[in-house]
Amino acid sequence: MKCPSCASTLAAPEPRCPNCKLTLQALDVKFGALPRHAMYFTDRTDRVPMPEMAAMRRMLELFHQRFPQCLFSVFVADLPRGTRVGEYAFWLANRARFSSVEQVHGHNFDLLLVADMNGDAAALNAGYGLEGHLEEEDLAAALDAFIQAMRGSDMPAGVQACLGVVAQRLDARWMALQAEPGPTPMTAAAAGGTWA
Repeated sequence: MKCPSCASTLAAPEPRCPNCKLTLQALDVKFGALPRHAMYFTDRTDRVPMPEMAAMRRMLELFHQRFPQCLFSVFVADLPRGTRVGEYAFWLANRARFSSVEQVHGHNFDLLLVADMNGDAAALNAGYGLEGHLEEEDLAAALDAFIQAMRGSDMPAGVQACLGVVAQRLDARWMALQAEPGPTPMTAAAAGGTWA
């Protein structure tokens, strides 16, 4: 796992980053009240046209039907200048509940993509339950697919590309797990980047 603030590698989830001392409580103070959000797609900017929003919600619903244990949510915001999108995504993923099921720690298989339209940046977080199945490289590849499309201002194509990479990696991991005896260890993963 990497700290969303200083990117230090952590062996396991920690209540405080040993390097920069970041805590969720500090992020609570920094970001304040949780914003209103929907299960699949939230646009807090009012920039996403309704037809595009409907298309992306449908993509996310289809992903959820294919991988019912995983809820993939997209949150679009205009974050204040200077806000680190990775910190915000980490905070939102840990504090907001996008799924109706209260799954936490190793039972959380949710994914959250946050797109900061002010900062031309995005971050992708995976719940702790997915971290043994989606490595940092997998999340980075999925995020890069999204960012490439955002350079062309095509959010639906970005979401579709991101979902495609995640689905491909989950399918590959599933095939590998079928060949392995016993449970697999869990490790942490998160990714962030910009498209400007």
